[in-house]
Order: sequence, then C-alpha cells, then structure tokens
Amino acid sequence: MDDENLLWQRLVNSNRSYIEARTDFLQHAKNRIELLRGALNGTGLEVITAIQLVEALGESERLSLFPQILQKCISQKWGSFARSIVINLPRPWVLEHIEAESKNLLVDHLDYLMMLGLYTALDRALALRLAGLAAASADEDIRDLGVSYLKPNG
Repeated sequence: MDDENLLWQRLVNSNRSYIEARTDFLQHAKNRIELLRGALNGTGLEVITAIQLVEALGESERLSLFPQILQKCISQKWGSFARSIVINLPRPWVLEHIEAESKNLLVDHLDYLMMLGLYTALDRALALRLAGLAAASADEDIRDLGVSYLKPNG
C-alpha cells in the first residue's frame, strides 16, 4: 500500500509541476506559436503536449495553427484530439478555409476517411463535396469510399 501511495504522490507532484510549467509557458514564451508549430511536427510527447496547450490558447492563436492541427486530423494517433480542436474553432472560419488547407493532405484512402469524418461533423454539404472528389478519384479505394458515402444510406 505504501508503494501505491508513493506512486500516487509522484503522479500528483508531476501534475503540479506540469501545471506550473504550462502556466509559465503560456504567460512568458514570446515565440510560443512558433514553438507549438514545431512541436506539432515533433515527437509523440511533443505533439500531445502541444495539443494540450493549443486548447488553452486564444482564438486567433489557435487559428494561426490551423494547418498544423488539420494535418494531425488524419493521424490515427492524434486525429481525435485534433478533430476536437477543429470542431471547436469558429465554424464559419473553418468552413471557409478547410478545403484549401486539406487539399494537399489527402493522399490515400485513410486520409480521405479521416477527413470525411471531420467534414461530416462540421457540415454535411462540405462532406458531400469531399465525397464527390473521392468518388471521382483514380484510386479504387478512395473512389469506393466516396461512392459509398454518396449512397442514400452512406
């Protein structure tokens, strides 16, 4: 039992240290957007730390990181975290920018699948446009995904 209490205290103390470091970073880092932009393309621990910090940023700062966050939306590992951030950004702004920003991210079937999930959560018409692009793809897997989505029960 004492070992478990020590483990718990270590965890609590580590969390306290993280909260203090996070607050210091958010209040004092002058180049925090550039640092976060780099971290979103970094190691796993850097990515999850950056994603957690992005959620604490102001709206204009989150919007400035939109391309990097959107890129994480097609990641199996980070996609759900990144999609949550995108879904909570101002919807009109996202709808105005997402198609142009995501165009170069759509390479394979999985990219289309992940982005289609995000588009569906944002706007049905947006998702239908992406499904139409997928249905016109020369890649059979991407085309099948688009055709399936466009079916009445898709």
